[in-house]
Amino acid sequence: MGRPIVDYFGAHDGLQGNKDLVSAFIVDGSWVLHDLLQLHFPALCNKIEQVPLVTNASMKDTLIWMPSSTGDLTAKHAYQFLRHPSPSMPWGVTPHTIVNLFHKGLSMGCSSQLKKLWLICFTSILWFVWHARNKTRFNGKSFSVASICHLILGHIRAANRLENGLMHNSVQDLRIIKSFGAECQLRRAPRFIEVVWHPPVIGWVKINSDGAWKHAEGVGGFDAVFRDFKGHVLGAFSSNIDIPSSVAAEVMIIIVSIELT
Repeated sequence: MGRPIVDYFGAHDGLQGNKDLVSAFIVDGSWVLHDLLQLHFPALCNKIEQVPLVTNASMKDTLIWMPSSTGDLTAKHAYQFLRHPSPSMPWGVTPHTIVNLFHKGLSMGCSSQLKKLWLICFTSILWFVWHARNKTRFNGKSFSVASICHLILGHIRAANRLENGLMHNSVQDLRIIKSFGAECQLRRAPRFIEVVWHPPVIGWVKINSDGAWKHAEGVGGFDAVFRDFKGHVLGAFSSNIDIPSSVAAEVMIIIVSIELT
């Protein structure tokens, strides 16, 4: 009402001097409310009468701090009352944010093993957290954070063995993969095959040729390159032909090469 109830109703013999103490409305351990209050505020009087009273009449009224469970005002409660409230944040992550996080992990320019490891980690965390949440909510089971992390890491290590992605041969990839306890799938070192071309003697032409044949289709092809003793290309050709075998393709390219020279 913004002002004491006595001032609101005006001077009244039954309410004079009863502004401050609740004990004025308690007689013999029971609430005794004035008829004027019961007439104009029956709902309020009903709530007041539902408040239990202490049977020990010798106890005095005591000030309590309502936000505290014990009624005591401490420095901690005063700080929490005076500080600015923190903005409320929804628990969890929205589906749109989850999709963005998933695609961000795949677009970091990582090796194929790290991308597959990220996919395994992402789906494993979602699955085991969701599974533990359902078990706790519907079956009354409890899980510790350590046990869930142990299950997630075990699943990541087992699933990583089934993938065939390769890591970059770098310290960064090694540290990330080892932090999950997963096995590193190293790239094989590239093989360098030295190919040496020996030129023919002066006045001669060297022919390098090759032929191939497809058994299912019964067709083949061959090609050849002509070079002189200085390595200059004098000419080249390539052709397709219906032939019965790969041997026939090799023989045919020799014949055609001789004819052209």
